[in-house]
Parts: sequence; C-alpha cells; structure tokens
Amino acid sequence: MTLTFGTFAQYQAQAPKTIPLPPNYCEDGGETAVYWLSASGVLVNSHGLNIMIDPLLSILSDDPAIGETSEMLMTAPPIMATQVEKLDAVLYTHTDNDHLGPLTAKALMHTGAQFHGTPYVIHELSRLGLSDERSFGHAPGETFVIGNLEITLTPAFHPHQLFNTDFESYFKPEDCCGYKITTPDGVVWIPGDSLLMNEHLQMKDIDLLFIDFSDNASHFGLDFSIGLANVLEQADMIMYHFATFYGPDHDWCNADPGKAIPRLRHPERLHVLAPGEKYVLHHISRG
Repeated sequence: MTLTFGTFAQYQAQAPKTIPLPPNYCEDGGETAVYWLSASGVLVNSHGLNIMIDPLLSILSDDPAIGETSEMLMTAPPIMATQVEKLDAVLYTHTDNDHLGPLTAKALMHTGAQFHGTPYVIHELSRLGLSDERSFGHAPGETFVIGNLEITLTPAFHPHQLFNTDFESYFKPEDCCGYKITTPDGVVWIPGDSLLMNEHLQMKDIDLLFIDFSDNASHFGLDFSIGLANVLEQADMIMYHFATFYGPDHDWCNADPGKAIPRLRHPERLHVLAPGEKYVLHHISRG
C-alpha cells in the first residue's frame, strides 16, 4: 500500500521517514528490540515475545493519507494492523482514539493476543467484541507477568475532558495508566498521557523512557516533561506522540524535539527515530 501525503502549509516537526517492519520483526533475535510505531504506539520484542502498547495501525484513506482518528497523517505506520500475524499481548493506556483505535483493536483481536488495561479500557474493548477470556483488567499499581516480561501499571491522570464543555465526564485516575516493562535486557517506561504526578518523579532504574514533549495542559507539558527527563538523567529516551497527525494548531500532537534538546541534560540520550526503526534495549550503567 502506498500512502499519499498532502502538502503541509504550516511548520510542524517531522520524524524521519518510516521504515517498514521487516518480515522477521517478531522472531527471537536473542535481544529485546523496541520500535516506535508512530503516534503513541510501541512494539517490544523481547526474545521473541511480542507486545504492542497503544498501537494505531489503520487508515481510513490512502489518498490522501487519513488515519483512523480522521486526522491527516504526516507519516505512515511501519505495519498495518491487518498485516500483524504474531502478537502475544496488546496493552492500552487509555481509550482516547489516538491510543485505542477501534479499527486497529478489532484487527489485532484476530491475532489471538491477550489484551490488558484498566477496567475502563477493558469495558471499551468488550464493546468492540473482545471476549472475556482474552481480557485482563488491572488497577494502577498492579503488576502482571507475560512470559519473560514483568509489567506494572504506573499511575496517570489525564482529565482532558475538563477543558471541553462537550464532555459530561472525565477520565478518573483509575481509568488511565502507563506501563513499566521489565525485560531481561532492561526496563522500559511508557508513561501514557498524564499530568505530571509525584509518583512519576520517583521512578527509578528506567533504562528507556518514551517521552512526549507536547505542551498540552492535560499532558506533562513541555517544561515538566523536560524536568522529568532531567530527573531520569541516565535513561535513554525515544520521542513519541508527535509527527504523526498534521495539526500545527493542536498542541497535543505537534511537539518539537528542537525545543527540548537544548534544555536536556545529556541530550544525546534522546533518540528521534523513524517509525519502524529498531532500538536495541540495554541496561544503563549507573556507576
């Protein structure tokens, strides 16, 4: 499939061109490989065990390229949901459609994967047709195990509905989460969308942090995300939640690494990867 991208009249930071996932992306390579999937999506292949977090891998139109959120795409996902054949689990941080896309979720149900999230997430997945035996609801703070991975739900508070009078309710703290994923080769933390919380500043032993530098009132915000990155000054970072949807006037999706890099301690830790570009996880030496 070839996607056709429109002309972007206003400046918005872009990611490097998408690298399609190779046919053997899900095989055991004797390592833990991590991929940004565009948007907020992440793939972790830990010695052949494959999980996705917040994958958004479907489109409504290829000319022009329109994602399943109905936003114009700036970059393509490295694999389409219908092309995913082997998957052990899918984890969702919350139910916003730029994280839990219904088309992608339904397609990934055909892989036989487990699905994990907060009870609010599981309720939405059940509404989309997920069977009870493959649904696993967890509270923030809970830890579960999938194969060689130990996964802990980290707290998140993302009440973005409070800023929009069209909503009659908002996400409670128990509705959203992040994921701390302990692999044989290091610890990955995907915070999810959230205001900065004290618990985030107390995270330890993170080897790889997925970081969102968008300056949005219901996310960390630029200043606080830089502060968190500098607290976790030994962790490598991969930029995500940017350069996917064209929205120069939408601060939730138009983060710019150029605004963050000059303010980071050890800025070489920040990796601005292409969707589908492989990162090999390793334990950080902490002296």
